[in-house]
Amino acid sequence: MEKDFIRNLLAGHEGFNFQDACERYLIVKYGKEFVPITPNGNEGDGGRDGYCYDTGEYFAMSSREDVHKKIREDFTNCMSYEHPVSIFTFITNRGIRPKDSLVLDELKRDNPGIEIGIVRHSEIAVEMTAMSTEHIEYILGQPLPYRRGKTIYFKTGKFVGPFTLSRSLIDSLHFYILLAVSCSLLCACFYYFSSEWARSLGFTALIGGMFTYMYFNKTSLKQYKYAHKILYLLLTDKLRVGNEVLLNEDSHITIFRNSVWKFTINERSAECIRTGCTGHVLLYKSPAGTFIGRCNKDKINHTYNVDNNFYGDMN
Repeated sequence: MEKDFIRNLLAGHEGFNFQDACERYLIVKYGKEFVPITPNGNEGDGGRDGYCYDTGEYFAMSSREDVHKKIREDFTNCMSYEHPVSIFTFITNRGIRPKDSLVLDELKRDNPGIEIGIVRHSEIAVEMTAMSTEHIEYILGQPLPYRRGKTIYFKTGKFVGPFTLSRSLIDSLHFYILLAVSCSLLCACFYYFSSEWARSLGFTALIGGMFTYMYFNKTSLKQYKYAHKILYLLLTDKLRVGNEVLLNEDSHITIFRNSVWKFTINERSAECIRTGCTGHVLLYKSPAGTFIGRCNKDKINHTYNVDNNFYGDMN
């Protein structure tokens, strides 16, 4: 649970927030040996966000998506200065794609005397779990809810993805066709038929047609991905890269935006920790627009305030 919480927090950091967290992590890890570099006007930091003088290790930190471009830029800038570089470490909270690995391999081949590597936020999270509470809270800049009492974590049970926006539209097509045709035929029944028996007959035929369509397309309908809701969340800027929000309150599923056009649908739940309760806590939308957890055994009295990292404090 600790590792997941730390990893999720670091994954959600962008820009200077991620750099600040990395600097605090390196200060805890190396102590006075680590020296953070303050950007100097238009010169920036020269591809060096910090270094350890004795070991000649230089660090660059970035939350940018284009890891292959950023690591090349920072390494080139770092090497343009007259200082001995033994190790160059690039720290990121983004995924490492094939083109990122190709650039890393190229830099290693062209610079055999320098140890070049990438450290991801997930690796930092694992290392941080062995640190003291004070150090972890210093790095993250906030208290640790899982070390308080009466806190639960909403784990991911089932998930679908990652998938693209176009994939969600394709997979949702059968549902939209069924909805559009059913509404059209229902309106036609009331518009063209005036007698009750004719309307009843038309309505019965419509129901039969719907069930027939659903039977022959049941596999496709199971792949429904709420494409219209995803579009709404994107257009209203409620689903940013690295964020996870409630997608459907009735089925208690969330959607995580992995990158600009890739998404993952998660089904989250937690065990209720009320004395004597054996229920499951599911996610709902609170009046404030955030999350609230409600136990399926008692939705009124067994509730939890849930933060954006899916930790819930019992009310």
